[in-house]
Amino acid sequence: MGMFDHYDPRPALRCPRCGAPLAGWQGKDGPCLLVAWQQGAPAPTDHLVDEEYRLPRHELDQLRLPRIFGFYAQCQCTTSVAATGFCHDDTWTETALGEFQARTSVPATDFGEGMRQCSSCAHVWSTGDAIALAACPSCGKLTELSDE
Repeated sequence: MGMFDHYDPRPALRCPRCGAPLAGWQGKDGPCLLVAWQQGAPAPTDHLVDEEYRLPRHELDQLRLPRIFGFYAQCQCTTSVAATGFCHDDTWTETALGEFQARTSVPATDFGEGMRQCSSCAHVWSTGDAIALAACPSCGKLTELSDE
C-alpha cells in the first residue's frame, strides 16, 4: 500500500448514484504524507500519523496542493466516485465531481432539487445537490451553475 493524503471537500459531496454523503476521500496528487486537507485551508489541517512521526506545524504550514488535483472515495453503495479540486492563490477553493485536467467549464441550468442541464449537450441529470461544479454524465464536460 502506498502513501496518500486525506481530503475533506466543503460542502460535503454526495454519491451521484444513491445520494449518500461521501467520506473517506483519498488522493495521491498532494505530498502523499498522510496529511489531511480541508477545502478552504491553504495548508494541511492535520497529520494523521503516530505522534512520534508527525511533522511540526511550521513544516505542515509550508505544504501546498497543486493547482488541480484529483481524489477518490468509495460510497456505501459500492460506487467509486472521483472528484477534482481546484486551488486559487495556493488554497483549495473549488471541487467538482468528476476528473478534469483544467478549470474550463460550460454553463449549466439549475432546475432545483439537484437537477441540472448541460448547455453543451442538453442532458439533464441529478447531482444530488445544487453543487456549483459537476461533470456531465453524457458529454463529460465540466458544468458550472451560475451564481444568479
